[in-house]
This record gives sequence, C-alpha cells and structure tokens, in this order.
Amino acid sequence: FFLGKRILLFRNPRDWAVSRHDNMSNRADIKYPGGKINNYIDTLMTEYCESMLSLKAVFQTDKDILISYEELSKDTSATLRRVVNFLGLPIDERAIKYSLERSSSKTIMEQENQGMVISSALENKSFVNNPTVGKWKSILNTTDIKRINSYLKNYGLKSSEFTYE
Repeated sequence: FFLGKRILLFRNPRDWAVSRHDNMSNRADIKYPGGKINNYIDTLMTEYCESMLSLKAVFQTDKDILISYEELSKDTSATLRRVVNFLGLPIDERAIKYSLERSSSKTIMEQENQGMVISSALENKSFVNNPTVGKWKSILNTTDIKRINSYLKNYGLKSSEFTYE
C-alpha cells in the first residue's frame, strides 16, 4: 500500500477529450481511426468519467494534492510553488526558474525539433498538441457539449467543478 504523498493532476473534460482524441489519432501503436471527435465522445467520456471517479476515490487525505491542468497553465509558477510546499521542500528560486524554462511546451517542442523523441509511437509528430486551455471552443459543437455534460451528470460529476477558460 502506498504511504507517500501523491500529486494528482486532472484536466477539464472538454479540453481533455480534444487532447486525448488528438493524441490517439497521432499514435501508430494504437488502432484508433481518428476522424471527427463527435464520433468518439461516448468512448472518450466513459474513459474520462471513470478516471475522474478513480481520482476522486484516492484523493482523500492530506497526503494528496489535486492540481488542475487549467490552474497549472494559468499560473505555473504559483502552482509549482504550491507543489513544492506540499512536498515539504524549501523553495529554491533558481530551481523554480529552471523548471519553468525546461518544462514549457515551447521548450519541449524545440527539443523535439532538435531530435528528442518522447515516444516513437508518435511517428515524428509532436507530443505537445496544443497546450491552450479552451481549445474545445473551436472544435466541439453545442451537441457535443451537451453529450459531455450528460456523461458527467450520469457519473455524478458536475460540469461546474471544472474550469473551462
């Protein structure tokens, strides 16, 4: 049984579905036909909702910290400091600055362009799709959003629990 501290990361369901669909479409090691995302919402949302319920089931003690991708994107520096404090480590401003520089999506994409391979399954495509919060607005239609919200409701999750901007 795990007795250490856990950092649990999640993303809003709309952006997660778009990102997951893009990632699966780019992978050579998975049979995923790709195409329009609205053909896959049922599969994607079942996976998302079950994962969120599992995440909520383990997030029960002061040894767990729950971080949203949206929070991390909006203020990476503050979120990193929050994680460092949670771990009980001293804040080292040089290490924070270095971490921010080395882990930005821009830096990762530059490293990939220089030959760094994150996954051979991506067949020379970038691991970083589009790190922007709110990408769903340009991809999902009203019907898609209603279907997503219906899945959330059916699994006992609330759409209002998530940040979409």
